[in-house]
Amino acid sequence: MDGSTYNLNDPLSEAAGGLTPNLLGSPLADHVYAWGAGQTVTVYGPQNDILTIDWIESVHRYLYDSGLPVPALYERVKLPQGVGLVYEQVLGQTIADHLLHAPAITDDQAQRLARIFAQAHLRIHSQRYVPAVPVAPRKFAPMIESQRVIPSCEREALLSRLMAMSRLPFLGGGLAGHRSRDYRACLCHGDFHMGNLILSARGPVATDWMNCHLGDPLEDVACTIVLLQGLVLEMPEPNEGPLRLFVDSYVEHYVELFGDKYAIAARLARRRIDAWRPIVCAIRLSDNIPALCPWLLDEIERTL
Repeated sequence: MDGSTYNLNDPLSEAAGGLTPNLLGSPLADHVYAWGAGQTVTVYGPQNDILTIDWIESVHRYLYDSGLPVPALYERVKLPQGVGLVYEQVLGQTIADHLLHAPAITDDQAQRLARIFAQAHLRIHSQRYVPAVPVAPRKFAPMIESQRVIPSCEREALLSRLMAMSRLPFLGGGLAGHRSRDYRACLCHGDFHMGNLILSARGPVATDWMNCHLGDPLEDVACTIVLLQGLVLEMPEPNEGPLRLFVDSYVEHYVELFGDKYAIAARLARRRIDAWRPIVCAIRLSDNIPALCPWLLDEIERTL
């Protein structure tokens, strides 16, 4: 049955305080299920408060209405498992599917995928403002402070660098837009990795916006680099070659595209990406992946 039957005007919908029958299909990812024809539902259990779900829904609708490449969000439903948000099912394969799960991939194919990935990331960064999205310092500072595994002297240095980097003007005047305190920001995805970009018939579509914020686009690039390099560390050695090439090509393409758009020298953009690295490594620790913790701590110490 089509999930669109259960809309906010339905007497069984959450708006009426009722309960939509459980029509969950097969699981597609964590907390994501098939939902009728051409739709999926993301289920938020009792651990997610209603204000968080309100925020997710309002931000996603704003992104879609702004023309960003995101799935359409149709409705909210109440399920036995919790609250569900019903999205368009975007047909296609992720970059990860193409790069990691294909029988064989050539260097040219890896580089072509990296360019698509970089173009999509820069497209996200063209969005200047989204209401109710937190700015980077306000989002990141508590996350760094909570990481007691980082020595106190390094935590203080990280917080100082976060504040300094956030107050520096962007290298390109073309990024002027939303202003918070002394710095300007654009939309950052916050979790932009190969599994969150689907190559569909209508072009690349970005998913999973839970970590979006307003900040420096090169901070978001530094975050993506750390995410991808962490994946390289977990890959079997014979399979890591295409992924390493993808990471290097992504950075090269993004810096080139960024430089062309804002007239910024590549070395300056790379220097700023490097300056963000210890901060995003500290943020990555909050994901609590034991296999990556020693590497992240070493990277913080090495680059701070």
